[in-house]
Amino acid sequence: MLLSRFRRNKKPEDENNNKNNKKDKNREDSDDGSKEGLFKRLNKFLEKRDYMGAISLLEHKMMKNEKNNSKNNDEQLNLKLWLGYCHFHAANYRNAKSIYEQMLGDKHCPNEVYLYLGCSFFFLGLYENAKKVAEKGEKS
Repeated sequence: MLLSRFRRNKKPEDENNNKNNKKDKNREDSDDGSKEGLFKRLNKFLEKRDYMGAISLLEHKMMKNEKNNSKNNDEQLNLKLWLGYCHFHAANYRNAKSIYEQMLGDKHCPNEVYLYLGCSFFFLGLYENAKKVAEKGEKS
């Protein structure tokens, strides 16, 4: 009886060590503050269609950039584009609309934002607004 208990305890210790090693590896991946690390994690959320997790990740990164007074406008625009995308696909059309409207105030805003905003208006049932805004963008 005593021997079997030792064996049971020994096996979970090995499993616990493996779990701890995996946790340490995940921490190393998540501590990577680079753009590549962020988009790897974002891609994992998007593959699982976990838009709320992706929204949390993006909002955290944006707040971190604001605290650090990051002047990288391209990175902020890219984060906002992804944030709008995630809100839209999570059926938070009102939030997506407000993000896209904020982006239109920036002079470096990509033209496709008009189309994204139009889609948000469309799903909110504001069809006339959707048409007007979508037509403002460049024709492809």
